[in-house]
Amino acid sequence: MKKFIYSCKKTNFFNHNCFVIIKINDCKNEIEGIIRNIIWKSLSISNGGFIPNILVVDNGMCIETLEIVRKLMNDYSFIFYITNENYEKIKEKVRG
Repeated sequence: MKKFIYSCKKTNFFNHNCFVIIKINDCKNEIEGIIRNIIWKSLSISNGGFIPNILVVDNGMCIETLEIVRKLMNDYSFIFYITNENYEKIKEKVRG
């Protein structure tokens, strides 16, 4: 779990604009468990009423990790993928 950064904007937990952002270098053995853990913890905290969007940022992941992320994206509509380059561009726009 050392290979990723996990952060969540918690200004309003029950706001559907909440994102959990996971920056991944490479963790093919852990990524599915990490994402499923986020889902189940969110469901537990909200008594089954809320799952945040999950943004997976590719910070140099291997093909196997990317395939796992794509599978999860097909299973769950609230999981999104972005390259680190595009993520940094968006961060700069948001910061102004």
